[in-house]
Amino acid sequence: MFPLKNLAKTEGLPFFTYMLVAMNVIIFFYIRINISSNLYLLDFGLIPNKLGVPFDVIPIWEMIYPFFTYQFLHSGYFHLFFNIYFIYIFGGAVESRIGHCRFMLLYIFFGIVAGVAQVMSDIGSGFPIIGASGAVAGVLGLYLILYPREKIKTLFIVVIFVFIRDIPAMVFIFGWLTIQLVILFFDRGGLNIAVYAHLGGFAIGIIVAIFIRVLDFFSDTERDITESLQSE
Repeated sequence: MFPLKNLAKTEGLPFFTYMLVAMNVIIFFYIRINISSNLYLLDFGLIPNKLGVPFDVIPIWEMIYPFFTYQFLHSGYFHLFFNIYFIYIFGGAVESRIGHCRFMLLYIFFGIVAGVAQVMSDIGSGFPIIGASGAVAGVLGLYLILYPREKIKTLFIVVIFVFIRDIPAMVFIFGWLTIQLVILFFDRGGLNIAVYAHLGGFAIGIIVAIFIRVLDFFSDTERDITESLQSE
């Protein structure tokens, strides 16, 4: 099940969505071309067991900035491709719905929360956490609540059969969520997938989206009451 296009109507250019795609690509290839070892991951990846070290050994700033930088690092071409592709497919509609600046701030916030969730799942780990997938999962959570009735043009590959169908976004996203839960319960770390980051990002995306919908409801209600009073 592979998304080809989200069918939600959007307005304007999703500037920050394109910027996020470009930033991830530029950083990935800059590292590939200019850095020959993986030692940069020790500085810019999110390493859980560094967070328990006393401040006189590791300054607090060096514990904080990896929550931002880890979101723009990727382990390989497939890791990069799937993350920027999902940003491209779902980010534009969400950005159109909530506004450019709010989208960018929430994207970074989702990545931070996702990082915290993954760190808390294994606080003693010395393995660097990297990737945009936690932030992207937050965008999926937003999309699920903000566009529950929209459809996703999706490619299906079943053995030798290949076909394309428009399916509800809810079905597609719950399919993605099911995959995360399967990995969580059956994988024992062999895939090195930060599932808790995905689930944490997705959960906070849903919570924020519900909050946005509630605010919109009260805003629309207030506007309707005002217009009603003005027409009398």
